[in-house]
Amino acid sequence: MIRGLLFDWAGTLVRRARAASDPFRACAPWLADLAGRPLQPGDIERAYLAVLDGIEREGRAPDVHRLAAEILDWLGIPAAAGDVEAFALRFFESAAACEELYDDARALLPSLRYRGFLVGVAANSLFRAELLRRQIQRLGIGGYLQAVVTSADLGIPLPNPAVYRAALRCLGIEPYEALYVGASLSLAKGARAAGLRAVLLVRDRRAGDHAGFLAVERLAAVSDLLGSGPVDVRRHRPLL
Repeated sequence: MIRGLLFDWAGTLVRRARAASDPFRACAPWLADLAGRPLQPGDIERAYLAVLDGIEREGRAPDVHRLAAEILDWLGIPAAAGDVEAFALRFFESAAACEELYDDARALLPSLRYRGFLVGVAANSLFRAELLRRQIQRLGIGGYLQAVVTSADLGIPLPNPAVYRAALRCLGIEPYEALYVGASLSLAKGARAAGLRAVLLVRDRRAGDHAGFLAVERLAAVSDLLGSGPVDVRRHRPLL
């Protein structure tokens, strides 16, 4: 029996807001002031991509604080530890402002909570769980999630099975008791390798069978797959 669900984050629960500004543009004035010279958003984006490529070549998951430190170094901006922290938080806040919750996620999560399922997030993200929880609270879904684990927390990216298993430990369930839902085929394969069942979310694409995975177009279809499911919610504490 399925007792809990793990969701990916971007593309599954949240999307980029249509009117959003990018973090590079949002951070440019502050960085220019710190550098004491003009800086364009494109300069920051080039630094970001160069640093990100280097971290990923090492086989490690990027973290916003390490990114912030190395971007400042790449741009030749002398910075104290406080400057790195301030830049990392500015980058997070501007990136978070670009996200909005999918309507079907807003409907599904409280339904799962009401029905007694344990729910968590396991995602590749620049942001550790402590930061992502701020965004979860801001979006109004903190009461429906019992666990958040990101690649930045562990320093290893999905589809490494260790990330899924860390999230399951937070929920207190075994892999065979969990269903993973995400929009990436490679991450769905990783979930299956970790012992979970997995459903592929194919927004704006045709549902059906995708490389052996059941594919759905909307999160509402996930609810139909769960049957009656758990009903005792007394021990299920919200994340926030």
